[in-house]
Amino acid sequence: MYFDPLGNFAISTFLIMVGVGLLAGGTIGGISAGINGTNVLEGIGKGMLAGGLLAASIGLTVAGISFGIGTIGGSMMFSYGLSVTANMLEVAVTQGKKSHYDGDNFGAGMNDVVNAMFANSGRIAAGNLSILGLNIVGTRIFSKIPSFYNIGQIAYYSQYFKDLRTMHGGSFLQAFGISTLSYLKNPAGPFKWLGYGLAGLQVYNFGRSIFSTPDFNNSKWILF
Repeated sequence: MYFDPLGNFAISTFLIMVGVGLLAGGTIGGISAGINGTNVLEGIGKGMLAGGLLAASIGLTVAGISFGIGTIGGSMMFSYGLSVTANMLEVAVTQGKKSHYDGDNFGAGMNDVVNAMFANSGRIAAGNLSILGLNIVGTRIFSKIPSFYNIGQIAYYSQYFKDLRTMHGGSFLQAFGISTLSYLKNPAGPFKWLGYGLAGLQVYNFGRSIFSTPDFNNSKWILF
């Protein structure tokens, strides 16, 4: 909290990772599409989206650690980022094995991997949003609601916000930002362990996809 009170390291880490992912994904997507004789611009677009999502999830995982996985914000970023990362890598490994099983050459295999990661990206990103919800439900946000009926509590929070605005030249956005970060730095509730458990399960599934032969015909992922 004292090393990085405004969370700048977490934000910069995330943005750098996303930029690298967009560049790398677009490059791989374009090259593989060109080798395979398909639309290069489409390949670049799909590669950028898939690479950007993978990089963003890795960035969230790293940023969550820097933010503090014992805090509300850190546990949300870490568990969600880890889950999405594991899912995206599982898709890549599963599709790679299927392409090899189908006898595809390197270019066709890479093109299939990009297409598979793109096709599953929306479901992966949205499907893990419940992990973010677990952290919110398990925090003190609901336990604080009854206290707002207490006039003294309302007065305290009101004065705290006014003091922040005074310190920052009357800026509402700065006061709101500091208040939000202060809340996110609070200890996360017990539900974070359920979120970590679900993330761990998906990491296990990713590991299993590496060391076993998946059932391609009945896969939970869209494969090519």
